[in-house]
Amino acid sequence: MSTAPTPRVTSTGNAAVPNLVSAIAPVIRRRSSPEQGLAIQILGNAVDHLLNSRMFLIDEPPSQADADAIHILMRLKRAVFSECEQVTETNRSLREWMTRALAGSTN
Repeated sequence: MSTAPTPRVTSTGNAAVPNLVSAIAPVIRRRSSPEQGLAIQILGNAVDHLLNSRMFLIDEPPSQADADAIHILMRLKRAVFSECEQVTETNRSLREWMTRALAGSTN
């Protein structure tokens, strides 16, 4: 899984302001089937359960097996999400169509 890049901090006068524009990833919208939605929910609940159950074990240090299990569940959840149908926004589709139509009419 990839992570979002760390936002750069630019200084303006006396205050440092993070440059969030370059760090914002495009939003990908997906539509899941009922089975995919249930799988995503169950995998998310399993991750939450593992994290919360380890929180109260004071006598035992966290093990590598716990971390591996959490990462496996998170990868499976991401894989199910990636298989969901990607939804294109109507405005973007219309904008792309108009751009192509206008570019074609000037030639």
